[in-house]
Amino acid sequence: MNPTESSFLINQASLITSSSAYHPQLDAFNASLSLFGQAPYAYVTIPAIHATATATADVNQVVQIANLTAFAAFTTALLNSETVSLQVNGNTGLHEMAFPETTVNYNKTVQLSGLNHLAGFNVTSFSINLVPSANGTNLVGEVLIPNPSVFTFAMGNVTMNLSVAGQPIGISTLSDLVIAPGNNTVPMTSVTNQTAVLELITGTYKDGMLPVDISGNSSVYDGVHLTYYEQALASVTQHVVLNVGAALKAAGVNL
Repeated sequence: MNPTESSFLINQASLITSSSAYHPQLDAFNASLSLFGQAPYAYVTIPAIHATATATADVNQVVQIANLTAFAAFTTALLNSETVSLQVNGNTGLHEMAFPETTVNYNKTVQLSGLNHLAGFNVTSFSINLVPSANGTNLVGEVLIPNPSVFTFAMGNVTMNLSVAGQPIGISTLSDLVIAPGNNTVPMTSVTNQTAVLELITGTYKDGMLPVDISGNSSVYDGVHLTYYEQALASVTQHVVLNVGAALKAAGVNL
């Protein structure tokens, strides 16, 4: 949340359990975050923990991106994979009663659910405006974006390229896009080339069913391009079939 080109907000609570009879104190420490086997993309402060049978570690902080290339690789893997491996590394001090302090090397790999190529993405409804609005919008609708991960993504204004068989037909915008865990239904506005669309459905696609490819173009939050999201979005193309013939008929056009 609250992303910039060089930082993001992390807010996570982790439950730590132990069956040991000993309940040591772990000092706060800095931990690196990385896609497994890759360079760290950020460092977070893990708070001190008293390792009782159950303990909670709350991490709520603005994190500076240490390696933009590595973070873009992480977001791209997260978007394109069913699961990703997050590596957390660091060193901390361990205290137990009167025993001398011991240094602990914390090295943990966590399996996280990814967005799996945005599987389930769909345009759930849309209508065509024969007279465009002042900004050129001539198609409005809603899209479904499933998010099986635990992450919430604040992406700002996201634009997407629309094409049919490699021919560009327009641009769609998802304004102030936030993808929370679960199913997200969000409004979509589009500026389409209606002449090109009419040529397609009176030519190759006479049944009015248009196979549209949708690919990410830009992600702009508070006027700033988030290149690590843009790289991830550009790596995925969604394929939907839109009943443009029925939408045109509803708008008063019979072909």
